[in-house]
Amino acid sequence: MPADPRHRPRWTGLAFFGATAALLALCLLIGGASRLNAVQLTILELASLPLLGWALWRVTLEGLWPTLKVPGLILLGVLAVAAVQLIPLPPGLWSSLPGHGEAADALKLAGLEVGWRPLSLTPDLTVTHLLSLLPAIALFLAAVLLRASQQAWLMALIVLFALVSLALGVAQTMAGPESGLYLYPFANRDNAVGLFANRNHQASLMVAVLPLAAAAVAVAKGRGVRPLPLWVALAVVFLLIIPFVAVLKSRAGVLLLVPGLLASLAILWPPRGALPGIERRGVLALAAVIVVGMVIGGAFALGPLLERFADNQEGRLLSGPIAARAAWDLMPFGGGLGSFRDIYAGVEPLDLMAVSYWQHAHNDFLQIWLEAGVPGLIVVVLFLVWWAGAGIGAWRAPSDDRVILARAGAVALGLMLVHSFVDYPLRTPAMMAVFALACAALATAGRRSRRSGG
Repeated sequence: MPADPRHRPRWTGLAFFGATAALLALCLLIGGASRLNAVQLTILELASLPLLGWALWRVTLEGLWPTLKVPGLILLGVLAVAAVQLIPLPPGLWSSLPGHGEAADALKLAGLEVGWRPLSLTPDLTVTHLLSLLPAIALFLAAVLLRASQQAWLMALIVLFALVSLALGVAQTMAGPESGLYLYPFANRDNAVGLFANRNHQASLMVAVLPLAAAAVAVAKGRGVRPLPLWVALAVVFLLIIPFVAVLKSRAGVLLLVPGLLASLAILWPPRGALPGIERRGVLALAAVIVVGMVIGGAFALGPLLERFADNQEGRLLSGPIAARAAWDLMPFGGGLGSFRDIYAGVEPLDLMAVSYWQHAHNDFLQIWLEAGVPGLIVVVLFLVWWAGAGIGAWRAPSDDRVILARAGAVALGLMLVHSFVDYPLRTPAMMAVFALACAALATAGRRSRRSGG
């Protein structure tokens, strides 16, 4: 019989929430790079293990697995794809797999035996990729155990770190490209990347926090916190983020600002039976702040933004079809998680080679296809179906704390997924952590929300 969480000592729940918040903060603080960050990634993986074990034990003890059927199946699918790629195969079978024959010929030319090898062409990188998922998995399982108020606090924590990253980015720009304020040696030193190495990933965080901030404020107002300070704080957050995204010159970030802002206003729009006059005036005032923020952003960054949109990024456009052909040649199993860099380097035409080389496809779905083949695409489709269904259900359901948080999670996930069509923000531990919390909020939408405890 599942344990009743109401009989758990209060300090245990607070300690669990503190451990979850600490791991989230650590991911946001040192997880802003998608490559050459082995030390930071190792720290995050080791730090996630205690929380992962604690969360697994509590989910089992409290009998929550039935409520996580679809997201749990998706999570198992992700782990299964990686695990299958690491199973050793006999030489004949391995060499006959699409894309593996050339690797077998190269081994023979080098005087090496093919031997038993895993399906992945880069098994060491596949293991690294699998381990890199540990912090996000731990955060997801931990967050589904939290009360609605605690999930709202985690969203507020993400907003806080976004503001810290924004302030650091401003300081970096003022100090110049040679400043020691940049956290990564390979960072975009011509831009305000903040806690990240890439301006597009900084922009992805800024856009994703908009609905999370709106949900945190909505939950706080529903719990009796004075509305005026909350509206002012949210207005300040929006007024800082909107022009900052414009200054970042991230085209995807700018284009996603509008749907992110509109969805945030929708999250704040009062349900039937609330105090419509007061709440609607607050939303309309926030809409006015948004307009002011856009005007400020346009005044500071319109020219550089137009130049960015005029830049066709020819290398990025031409690399997509090349990666797609490589993915097709590796059908149906792919080359192995983490194999994109090595595979693309082997098929890139000589006339497109440059001093810098592609670490990731600037389309995460394309990279999943290349690395994980049809099994990976099946997991992606299953996730998209769950996200769409659960998100629509949250927007149709009567408002309570859980539903408000689920709506914000659905919007944040949508913004990150759309951005992933033209970049790879979810390759950073920081954005994976935000993704995990958004998934947890969406997965717990149907759980009863109690004003007394959440």
